[in-house]
Amino acid sequence: MFSAEGVVRSGGIGVWMMQMRAAGAHVVWTSKFRFEPPVFPNRTNRRLPKWKRDDEDVLLAFWKDNGLSSTNANRLTQKGHGLSRFRDLERIQEKLEELKRLFPDNNVPRMVGRSPALLLIPVESLKKKIEKIQELLPDADVQSILNKQPTILNLDVEAFLPSQISMLEEILPGVDMIKLVERRPPLLYLNVKDNVAHNIDALCQIMPDGVDINAMILSQPSLLWMDVGGTVNGKLERLKGICTQEQFEVMSQKPASLARAILSSHKAIDRLVYLKSTMNVEEFEKFSPLTYLVMSRERFSNDYPSFETWQRRKDHKLR
Repeated sequence: MFSAEGVVRSGGIGVWMMQMRAAGAHVVWTSKFRFEPPVFPNRTNRRLPKWKRDDEDVLLAFWKDNGLSSTNANRLTQKGHGLSRFRDLERIQEKLEELKRLFPDNNVPRMVGRSPALLLIPVESLKKKIEKIQELLPDADVQSILNKQPTILNLDVEAFLPSQISMLEEILPGVDMIKLVERRPPLLYLNVKDNVAHNIDALCQIMPDGVDINAMILSQPSLLWMDVGGTVNGKLERLKGICTQEQFEVMSQKPASLARAILSSHKAIDRLVYLKSTMNVEEFEKFSPLTYLVMSRERFSNDYPSFETWQRRKDHKLR
């Protein structure tokens, strides 16, 4: 037998063992350097009994019946192999009822599917987090924000969010922060200091003079975490090459329109190439590019039935 104390001098796992013993855990280290799971006094043993397949199937069906996708339902069910809280259907149902009282207008099962930790966080802690978020964003629809991005509740709201919101306000002066966060809740946990600030600088460099960058961001907040120097700039240059100068200038005068255009997929931008190749110059110059960029696929295909064949041929040539 080797004692944990005898290994502390060499660092490694011995330090962990001493910490476990200090916490009251019974740790056994055999001469083969194998560990038995620590058993904590007054706590349920972490070794869970083998899960019956029928019970697992019942829980999987329960999550699916509550509207979860197969992916999220499977992910939640699989967590039951490691934590009893995720396999005890009665306790899960009780917790869901508590969460439904806390979020009366939200899709609670979907929130849990996106943030399983909600089943583990005490309701009182969740209440305090919600109150703090409401305090920081006084006129915001906090319930809606958390419905879209429940993982925000996994954060240490008290310690993290005040500085996060302060940095966003500093980097984006004049932007309606509440409206921005309501549209894109992930902003509350993005790396603002580095990534967001970098994207704003990059947008200022690639956009035409006079474009209101803040208005673009408010319209399409995802610009704050996209690859601006690569993907966004590539689409911008492509649009410049396809559109007439007048078309591009008109679009640039409306920041929301320009933002929406540069976030179009390359397949959507192909529509402009197709139209330019099939229309006469005067006809092409008269239309608004954005109209065709945002048009539904079904409608565009109905109006221009030869487009998809043209696009497949173009893609085939590029291979």
